Amino acid sequence: MDSTPTTQAPKEMQQPESRLLHVRITINGANGLPKKKGICQPDTFAVLYTDNESRFQTNIYKRSTNPTWNDTPHDIMVRESTVLKVEVRKKKKFREASEVVAKLASHLLSR
Repeated sequence: MDSTPTTQAPKEMQQPESRLLHVRITINGANGLPKKKGICQPDTFAVLYTDNESRFQTNIYKRSTNPTWNDTPHDIMVRESTVLKVEVRKKKKFREASEVVAKLASHLLSR
């Protein structure tokens, strides 16, 4: 007989296994993005993340603080516990890293 103790969290502390869900996401646009004084309007794009993993990005919308991407719907599989995050980024020139100008994050299902 094995006398090795096992440890397990009490039932009320265990996380329930979350279901896998099919979700269709469309990024339509953004309104009122910040603009620096004296600089032309930014070229922007949006990036969707699920649980901090990049899933897809929109096309670049040129010179607008109110971009309208009307992106093609994307079908993804996620868990109920998934956190969705959308970042709107400003494209920079000459291979510089893009700059985040707005972001939104939310649990897929709020309880």
